[in-house]
Amino acid sequence: MDTVDQVHLRYDPVERAFRPVALTLAADDQAVLSSRFIALADALYRPGDVSAGPTLCFAQIPDDPHRRNMVIRRVPDTGSGRLAAAAHVLISPELIAGAALGLADWPDWFQPGPDGQLAPLPWLELKRIAADRYNRLKDEARKPGLEAGLTRLVDALLRADAGRLAVVGHQADPVLLLTGAREVLGNNLTEDWTFSTGEQAQKPGIRVTFMLPGNAITSATYADLSKDDDASEYRGPAANLVRAFIAAPDLLSWQESRREARVQDRASLLAWARAGAPGSETYRIVRAETERLRAESAARRNELEAELRGAHARREEAEDELAAERAKNVETEAVVSDLRAAGAETQRQWERTERHRAALDSSLEQARARVEQLELRLRERATAEQGPRGGAALGTDLVNDLQLRPGPLPVPPPGVDPGVWWWLAIVVALFLALVVLATVGDTL
Repeated sequence: MDTVDQVHLRYDPVERAFRPVALTLAADDQAVLSSRFIALADALYRPGDVSAGPTLCFAQIPDDPHRRNMVIRRVPDTGSGRLAAAAHVLISPELIAGAALGLADWPDWFQPGPDGQLAPLPWLELKRIAADRYNRLKDEARKPGLEAGLTRLVDALLRADAGRLAVVGHQADPVLLLTGAREVLGNNLTEDWTFSTGEQAQKPGIRVTFMLPGNAITSATYADLSKDDDASEYRGPAANLVRAFIAAPDLLSWQESRREARVQDRASLLAWARAGAPGSETYRIVRAETERLRAESAARRNELEAELRGAHARREEAEDELAAERAKNVETEAVVSDLRAAGAETQRQWERTERHRAALDSSLEQARARVEQLELRLRERATAEQGPRGGAALGTDLVNDLQLRPGPLPVPPPGVDPGVWWWLAIVVALFLALVVLATVGDTL
């Protein structure tokens, strides 16, 4: 069911009846019109009951074919013409005792909807609100100040078993006492956790009733929470159960201890309780061991985090060194590349120089050959004109003047590049050869 229905009831002085004044159910829903439903929702107070304040009730709608449950919030209604109550009822088959207790302080009791009219409530949202509050109530019920009253209530519930119980003499909030008892006993006695936190008389359909002061008790079993029942055979088991419940490190530990003891019903619950149940000393040891393990775990975690930070720092340092090494490698590669380029350029220049030198050597050889031809012709001419001696002398003088005779070549002066020196020597030789050629040509 996705929604929760609502009903507002008040005493009608004209009709002289307690009846619904607003509801979200169908008008012909007989369950909310029955006299038993009205009797559960109504409360006829005495003058002293008016100061009791709001009360909370959880029950099943009587004679309802849909087996719907209801949570009733009542407040004294002094303006109705009688000492009566105004009641706000939530109705749904999804409602259980825990949700009812969690809704004790729900802020929307007696509040209309946004348009001033009642409207069905979304169940999931209401369930979340009730569960959050009930979890806080469970923690509050484990406070040491509640131990005495809770022990007496648990003792009385063990005596009543699945029967009805009237409770008087309570000083603590009934909502807290009921929450604690429900967590201690679970459903091991009965699944019936119907209750009321304040009634002027016990009513059919309600198992545990907290009585308003001075009202009559009609059930066979009752509990006076202002004092111990020394005659009860369940006083010791009840004390063991409540002491273990309060001393448990948390609710999860308490529930786990019951599971480990295989508590499944009344008999196994009492056997476990009479054996002592997990007492405060057991939980103290467990708590100390838990704290020790937590401290060791925290210390080890801190060590691992420190090692991890050191590893990160070392990795960053290694990455910085690697980056620096890569930068150096890039610079080295740039220098090598420049050297390779310079070497290639030097090689090209050397090859050009060799080609030029080879060309000049070829030209020099040609010039020598031409000079030899000219020398031969000159000798022939001189021989013809002056005889053999004159021609030979003339040729020798001419060769010496041209410095083309065999012998060691001139050595360049110190500090002068040999390549430049050879270039100059070759140019001078060519120039002299050209001069000789020109002279001889004119002579011939």
